[in-house]
Amino acid sequence: MVMGWLVGDIFKVCYFILLNQPFQFVACGTIQVSIDLLIVAQVFYFGGAEGKSLESPDELTAVKSRKEL
Repeated sequence: MVMGWLVGDIFKVCYFILLNQPFQFVACGTIQVSIDLLIVAQVFYFGGAEGKSLESPDELTAVKSRKEL
């Protein structure tokens, strides 16, 4: 999904450049591509779908049960 965003935003920026659109469109598109690249970098850095699994569903809560205290 993230790669789809990246490819779409790159295509959009190229389209704006080729059609000589106002600078604002190119600037905003470039910002969007930069954010997409940051998200892609985070996906690769933090492991994507192969992230660390939790030991048990109890780890999903921030509240400790009485037996853990």
